[in-house]
Amino acid sequence: MMKRILSLILSLMLLAALLPACAETAEVSPLYRIVHRTEAGDVYLGTGVLFASKNLLLTAAGCCSAGESLYAIGEDGEHVVTYTGVITDTGVALVGLATESAAEPVGLTNSDQVAQSIVQAVDGEGKALQSSLLNVRMSVYNGREAVLLTVEDAMPLGAVMLGEDGGVACMTVAQYSESHNTYTTLMVSVLAQVLLDATAEEDAQSEWLEPALTWENGYFCVDWSEQAREDGVYSVALAAKENAYYSAHHVSDGVTSMELALPPGHTYVVLVQWAADDDALQSAFEWKEAVSLAVPAAEFTGYEFTQQCWLAGVKAGEDVTGRVLPEWTGMTAASLMDEGMDYYLQIRNTYAVSEELSMALSLEMIAPDGQVYYEQHSYLFDPAIAADDSFAMPLDDLLASCAEFSEGGVLQSGAYTIRYSIGGGVAGTVSFTLE
Repeated sequence: MMKRILSLILSLMLLAALLPACAETAEVSPLYRIVHRTEAGDVYLGTGVLFASKNLLLTAAGCCSAGESLYAIGEDGEHVVTYTGVITDTGVALVGLATESAAEPVGLTNSDQVAQSIVQAVDGEGKALQSSLLNVRMSVYNGREAVLLTVEDAMPLGAVMLGEDGGVACMTVAQYSESHNTYTTLMVSVLAQVLLDATAEEDAQSEWLEPALTWENGYFCVDWSEQAREDGVYSVALAAKENAYYSAHHVSDGVTSMELALPPGHTYVVLVQWAADDDALQSAFEWKEAVSLAVPAAEFTGYEFTQQCWLAGVKAGEDVTGRVLPEWTGMTAASLMDEGMDYYLQIRNTYAVSEELSMALSLEMIAPDGQVYYEQHSYLFDPAIAADDSFAMPLDDLLASCAEFSEGGVLQSGAYTIRYSIGGGVAGTVSFTLE
């Protein structure tokens, strides 16, 4: 590492005498100014460089000291800073952007030569800053090898020098108070190690587990107790294999399993993630790491069960308690999305039980594209109403979800199926077609 640093220092010193002009380019600059937005206006904090991704800046930790209401402003406009990942005690930070930059991101240089002996940044007005290198000295910063760069003009934190391949060769992370226009700077080899260590630390802060999956009496059970941690949090992502969306379940502290009342006849894929805390939970993942379980299709039988079900519609807000709603026909995509109407699956069950009995109940809608939308409930067999157990299940949430994940955000034409299942078996089904 020391040999690499000395090599770069020598190249800086040799080029200092040449001071070539910075070539102009029509491309969008990868440099951004970072500001803290307040009621009184923007407070300039320093510079960041678009790094490795169109949604990520590499900068100095000091540029993120405000913590909230940060913006990165460049030639392509301004971007909200969605998070700041300050790498502890290194002086370096990674800053996430809510929107993609129009610039091309840079990486760390692979060259032992810098393109120019000029430190580059962006000032508080958005103007490009360039300052010639005057002197280089070895130093130490928080236990890591560093250099002190003395430049002709004052520069902000996060200023960079670029290698011949356009990658970052060094970055200023602190001002050196004992010398004029002198900055503590981390060279590329140290930056590389800092980022590598941070990646390893981030990986250690979260982990994907391999849960056991079982299906029993209408409950889909996810159990990761064999891999439980002493502390931290868990998150469960689950999707029917047919679906292009998934549901996320944040699990309470100390819980190492969960039961979900899911409809039968589908294959479900599951990811369970452990993290040291909420901030360490990863939002990006690949389903190829998931485990899956195929739940068999079945019909509900037993208890002398019979049923009738149909679609019903009433004016929005109308009380349906204790009523048996009439059947609604002639549905259209427009009528089903009419905010002036509420839609239900009207159900009439009969059965024979001698005492109350609770079972899993799921309500699902299968769209023309095969995607499944479902809700979890429970069903109580009650001997007091066993001769006519009538109730209406609201459909508005299922219809809204179906429209949200359909092309154009509207219900598509084609065949729809709505069904409810009890104890892992389909109890009743209604089908309709939208022209």
